[in-house]
Amino acid sequence: MPYSSAGLRTPAGTAVRLDARKAPAMFAAIRNDTIDQWLAANPQKSPGS
Repeated sequence: MPYSSAGLRTPAGTAVRLDARKAPAMFAAIRNDTIDQWLAANPQKSPGS
């Protein structure tokens, strides 16, 4: 899941803030059955980076 922050504090606890640009593109790739191409073009962040 593309995210911009993994340490967002909310009243309910810690949450992840989705990347406003990449997340919609990823969901479109899922809908269009092109997620393999999206994943190749958007490598996953390493934990803590």
